[in-house]
Amino acid sequence: MRLMEWQGKMLLAKAGIPVPKGAMVESPEQAREAAASIGKPVMVKAQVRAGGRGKAGGILKAEDAAAAEKAAASLLGREIRGRKVAQVLVEEQIKADRELYIGFTLDHAERRTVLMASAQGGMDVEASAAASMAKSRLNPLLHLPGYIVRGALNCAKIPRQLHPALIDLTGRLYKLYREQDATLLEINPLLVLEDGSLMAADSRMIIDDSAMGRHKDL
Repeated sequence: MRLMEWQGKMLLAKAGIPVPKGAMVESPEQAREAAASIGKPVMVKAQVRAGGRGKAGGILKAEDAAAAEKAAASLLGREIRGRKVAQVLVEEQIKADRELYIGFTLDHAERRTVLMASAQGGMDVEASAAASMAKSRLNPLLHLPGYIVRGALNCAKIPRQLHPALIDLTGRLYKLYREQDATLLEINPLLVLEDGSLMAADSRMIIDDSAMGRHKDL
C-alpha cells in the first residue's frame, strides 16, 4: 500500500528526520487556518496515492492564508492521475541551497534491499539523475554500516562535508524502512538548507501489502 505524503512525513518525523511544519486538511477553511498558524508562505499539496502531482498541477504555492484557502479550494475534489483529491497538505515553504535524493527499495530479482543516492533531486530524478544514481545492495542480515552509506555518497559525488549528517539520516531511514515492512522508502527531494542541515521536502513510502496486518495504524 502506498502511503499518502502526510502519513510518510509523520513517520519520518517520529524517526527523527526533519520535515517542514505543516498539517493535513480536508477543507479550504482548514487550509486557511493551517497557513495562518504556520505564519509564512506555504505549499498546498494534493494528497493522492499516485506520482506526478507536480506536473499535473497538484502542488501550488500560496503566499498567505487567503491564497492557501483559494489553492485548497481549487485542488479538493479534483482528479489527479485518476484519483480524487480529498485531502491536501499545507506546509511551510523552505528555501534550500540544493536538492538530493536518498531512498531504499526492494530488488525482487536479487531479494535484497538497495540503497539509492543521488546528488540531484526533484521532479524527473529517475531520468535526469540516472547517470549519477549510486546503488548499493545490502546484506539483509546486517544493520546498515556507515562505510556502505559513505561509499554510495562518494559514488554519487555528494560533497563530503554533508556525509556525517547524511549517514545519520540514512541510518534512521533504513531503520524506519525495516520497521514498517516497506518495499520502497524515498526522500525526494532531500533539501540541504543554508546552514548545512537536512530536511525531507517529500516522502514516498510503499508498505508490503502482506504486512499491513502489522500496521493497523496506517
